[in-house]
Amino acid sequence: WGTTTGAKVAPLGPPPKPYDPATGQILTGQLATVMLDVVAARHLPVMDGATGSCDPFVKMAVLTAGHDQHAPDVRSRDWMTSIKGRNRNPVWNESFEIPLHSLDAVLDVELTDWDEDGTHDLIGGMRLPFRDMLEKMMEEREAVFEHNKASVRRAHDGF
Repeated sequence: WGTTTGAKVAPLGPPPKPYDPATGQILTGQLATVMLDVVAARHLPVMDGATGSCDPFVKMAVLTAGHDQHAPDVRSRDWMTSIKGRNRNPVWNESFEIPLHSLDAVLDVELTDWDEDGTHDLIGGMRLPFRDMLEKMMEEREAVFEHNKASVRRAHDGF
């Protein structure tokens, strides 16, 4: 990518990203970005007997199904809040942008007690599937694209 002038290549910047000519949308392979705010937790159990408290943090990852029924789920990179030392009522107010690349994406959220020896203890967790939300978002996006294409056609019909 670039132009040749003599024996040198003059860079023109990054190559263009692929796009869908029907919609003009840049194709990144990413379906959506989840904006996730981890706010607070209340009344967490005592996890450290010596201190009568716990050192909580929240860890998140996106899981997608393996390539067949026998393959394990594929785990994305982890996102993690700060550790709130000796606090059974932590307040994080931390925000995360988590990309989703598959309709089968499931957000795995774990509330964990940090331990100095690295054996961190699970306090609780949940899994949030995104299929229904992503399908609805894609239907709405397609409706907007169709509406916009029709508007452009009507505007150009007068020319």
